[in-house]
Amino acid sequence: AGPPARTAKRYLVLLFLCLAATIAYVQRQSLVVAESTVRRELGLGEQQMAWVMSSFFITYALFQIPGGWLARARGPRRALACLSTAYSLCTGLLALAGGLPLLIAARLGMGAGQAGLFPATTLTIGTWFPRTAWAAPSGALTAFMQIGGALGAALTGLLLAPCGWRWLYLGYALP
Repeated sequence: AGPPARTAKRYLVLLFLCLAATIAYVQRQSLVVAESTVRRELGLGEQQMAWVMSSFFITYALFQIPGGWLARARGPRRALACLSTAYSLCTGLLALAGGLPLLIAARLGMGAGQAGLFPATTLTIGTWFPRTAWAAPSGALTAFMQIGGALGAALTGLLLAPCGWRWLYLGYALP
């Protein structure tokens, strides 16, 4: 396991990775709850919102390998900082959207940024934890992704009416 200080640092690193995953999944999943409100306010149809919702996953799928390459080439710490900043800025762009083009652009940017999150976090786990101990941190990371998805839906449901969707996405962009 290594010296106690190294072990403590490992779990601190894991805590921050889990927080990053939670925040990303809050940002990702919240639109599922706010969709009808956003659609009504912007005068969009269901088909248009389906494009908005699915646009995230197009870039998410396409940028998995480039995200992993970025983490390997620049180091996972730098990659995570850049990617987190990018997808958080795109989350904030949702709040500024006046119509379909910016909504889609924001979701495409969120997908591209979040695509590198998992490769960078797993690279970090591989760096900080011995091979025989990868399962527990990987499981924790996956669990916190799911917690973030559930939290995103719950928080959005609670805060959508009192805050409005625009303020909500500005708030989600801050962490």
